[in-house]
Amino acid sequence: MRGQVTSLRRSNWGHPSWHYYIAGFRLLAPLLGATFPAPRFDDFSEIGVPMLFLDCEDVDTALRSLAAAAGVDEATLRAVLLACDPDRIDWAEDEDPWVAVPRALFAELDVDIGDVSFDGAYYFHGTCVLRPHAFLQGGILPLGTILDRLWDDLYGLCDGQVTPAQWRALRQDLEGETGSTLRAEDGAWLYRLKFASEFHHGPYASLVRDHALDPIDGQHDYLKSPEIIEDIARCLGLGLQARFEARARSCIVKFRHSEVNRHTVEAALLFVLARIHGRPIGLSSVCGVDCRGAVPAAAVMYVDEIDIAGRGGQVPVQLYRHQAPGCASSEPLCSRSTDLVDSDSSTTGASP
Repeated sequence: MRGQVTSLRRSNWGHPSWHYYIAGFRLLAPLLGATFPAPRFDDFSEIGVPMLFLDCEDVDTALRSLAAAAGVDEATLRAVLLACDPDRIDWAEDEDPWVAVPRALFAELDVDIGDVSFDGAYYFHGTCVLRPHAFLQGGILPLGTILDRLWDDLYGLCDGQVTPAQWRALRQDLEGETGSTLRAEDGAWLYRLKFASEFHHGPYASLVRDHALDPIDGQHDYLKSPEIIEDIARCLGLGLQARFEARARSCIVKFRHSEVNRHTVEAALLFVLARIHGRPIGLSSVCGVDCRGAVPAAAVMYVDEIDIAGRGGQVPVQLYRHQAPGCASSEPLCSRSTDLVDSDSSTTGASP
């Protein structure tokens, strides 16, 4: 099968408009919970056997983990990718290039992409919360679990503009059948869409850290503000959005998860291919996970606080890393994590 990459030639393989539908499938597929097995959060740290995780924290960790899973030397895989001209890759008329290209690249190494397997993957949950460190204590919780706490936190930002009774009434108007004009707001409809169904509770995360850090056009910027916060603030006013953004801290939570499949491997390889050639990453490497329930604290590797102020195309600055003791963040295949003892253990910073 050698030579397959260079024997297929068509330019602009990364830009057909129907790729948006494929990217949409990659993002929505994990949401179809009935068609997938329940997610597993095994205690990898006590198995005593080295576990192989796909790690797209950066191009080097992604390349290293892909090479390990393929059973090839890292330098060899890099050489194959460098020899591939992204503008001169072609595919069959009826084939998705985001499937054909990764398969052909592994074929150059005499590797069947179906044999490239992992025990799990690291994912990156982008959000903006008041207590970033709490992810190491309480994990990442779905929307339904944190909604009451979220309302309490927002009320704490009101600076006495409304009484507790008025605040409860505003929430009831937003969620219930009170006949309030508040229900007619666009944000109210979006809020009810999310809170009324576990289908939308997540939590969600990105396979590629760079996509969580600096989302491409058309994707929500979760480091700026969670969507549910924007929905509530848009309806209630009170300067809540500005108050929240002034107090909350943008962060990325890295955690391990058992869900990994062929689409995950394809997206990871296309991410590495783009980065190695100095290209901007796009929809071809967009891949995420819907955890469909709480991510336990033991699965969280670290929480990075990020400064996104005035990023304007610049790489956001990492301000601080809250890290699980016993896990070296520089080790891409690390599977160790322990509980963090903290005086504020009653709180969680989790968000969908």
